[in-house]
Amino acid sequence: MRWHGWLAGLCALVLLTACAGGGAVRSSGPGRDLVTESDEPLARKRARVRLELAAGYFEQGQMPVALDEVKQALQIDPGYADAYNLRALIYMRLNEPRLAEDSFAQALRLAPRDGDTLHNLGWMYCQDGRHADAT
Repeated sequence: MRWHGWLAGLCALVLLTACAGGGAVRSSGPGRDLVTESDEPLARKRARVRLELAAGYFEQGQMPVALDEVKQALQIDPGYADAYNLRALIYMRLNEPRLAEDSFAQALRLAPRDGDTLHNLGWMYCQDGRHADAT
């Protein structure tokens, strides 16, 4: 299918963006110190490694292994919105739209303004012909 290639490309872009931002300094808000990589809690680091593995398996089309890695990431860090976003993409690939939508919803509860999750959810709605929901 045509969208599989697009989805793989999107995942590759997300991974490249994540890799490129490895040493990035992020602002934590006005009047606060800058957030650097050393500020990342150990649990999040461990979960991020699992999520990177999951993304690799996802790109290779190994959905059961990718899903297992995401589940392990979420066991380590249940508040990791990016893991719910990838889990939703995996469920989309497995043709499980209800589970995908639930995962997107959980990701958005944790990170309501996350552009990647909002985009992916809108894309899923468009794929399902739910154009009104996609806006």
